[in-house]
This record gives sequence, C-alpha cells and structure tokens, in this order.
Amino acid sequence: HASGTPFVTPSAYAIEEFVDDALAVLRELGWERAAVGGSSMGAAIALRLALDHPDLVEMLILTGPAFGAEPNPVLATEDEMARQLEEFGIPETILLRRAAMLELGAPLAATAILDTWIAHDARSLAMALRTVGQWVPFPDLEEARRLPMPVVVLAWPDDAMHPLELAERLVELTAAPLVLLSGLAEVLGTPGAVSRALTALLHSSGLGPDAQSQARHPAGRGERR
Repeated sequence: HASGTPFVTPSAYAIEEFVDDALAVLRELGWERAAVGGSSMGAAIALRLALDHPDLVEMLILTGPAFGAEPNPVLATEDEMARQLEEFGIPETILLRRAAMLELGAPLAATAILDTWIAHDARSLAMALRTVGQWVPFPDLEEARRLPMPVVVLAWPDDAMHPLELAERLVELTAAPLVLLSGLAEVLGTPGAVSRALTALLHSSGLGPDAQSQARHPAGRGERR
C-alpha cells in the first residue's frame, strides 16, 4: 500500500529490513509461530525469514521465487524502468509499460498489475527497482536443505523474472511439492488462479488449514466431528 514517507535510500530495501518488518508484525500479533509465505520478492523474504528464524515458521509457502544465488535476470536490468519513473512519473510510465507488454503479446488483463503502482511514490518505486534487482539473498542456495518445516512451491513457465529453474531447484533442495500454473498470462490475467492453486496444493499435501487443525486437535475415540 502507499506510504506517507518516500523511501529513497538503498538501505531501505535491504532484505534484512523486510525480514525485520515481518518479525515486528509477529511480535505485535503475539504469535509464537506462523505459516509464512510470499510471492516473487516476498518469497525471498519468507525464505530468508525461515532460514534465519526457523523456530518461528510453521510452514513455508513460496510462490514464483525470483531470487536465488545470483541477481534476478530481469530486475537486474530494469534501470530503464527506474529512469522512466523518475523522468515521466508513474502514470506515463504505466502507459509505456502497458504498451510494451501488449506488444510482447501479454493479454490486456495481465497489464492490470501496473495500475497498483499509482498508489506509490515514483522515487521510492525507482529506488526499489534498482536496489531489489541486485539482491542476492542466498549466495549458497544449498542452505535451503536445512529447513525443518514443510515447504510448498508454486511456479509457472515462460517468465524470466520468476525462473521455473529456481523453483525446481528449491523443490529439489527441500523435497517440497510443486504445482505449476500454465504461465504468466494465467498468473496475471486470471484473478484467483494463484490462491486456488495454492489451496489445492496445500490440501493435496496434507498441509491445508483443516489438516493443520486436525493435527493439533485430533478427535478423541468416539468424539463427534
């Protein structure tokens, strides 16, 4: 959501800052453990949190992982978009990016994600693109092998920003179940596709809310359910 204070320094977008924010939310809620998940850069934050504070994470849900042992292949080259934001502002940049996406064959519905930019500060968004694009949050991705909690992964092909190879590598390292969507057009153009796929994945893996509740509160012999 929009922030009243622009964040225009690189340090504001260090992954450690986002992990600290997540920890602060857990403390504020008074939760000792939680299911943690995220999409794209959120998946990197969730994974970093799970690696650094495994005792706080009951389950890890990674959707469209974008960051591993090297800079993201798309975001690392997005300086041009950052420059457009600084030079033209957000509304004009949205028009430029929408035209570029349509030219590449993206469905019109998929461009709706650009409209979420309008609530943000152009300088903050430009700095985020430049800084997050250089993230290398897991120099040794092998550390994912030590995750003690259940992990599930959702991914899709034909999207260089969220490489399927990275998702498959995380599946290999964590023995996580994987569900594949058809592609970026479905992810961006079909509301609810990701949440429906995740719900099905969790239930098929025995990790859905009902299964978790039953594990904590098993029905006694003869107890009515």
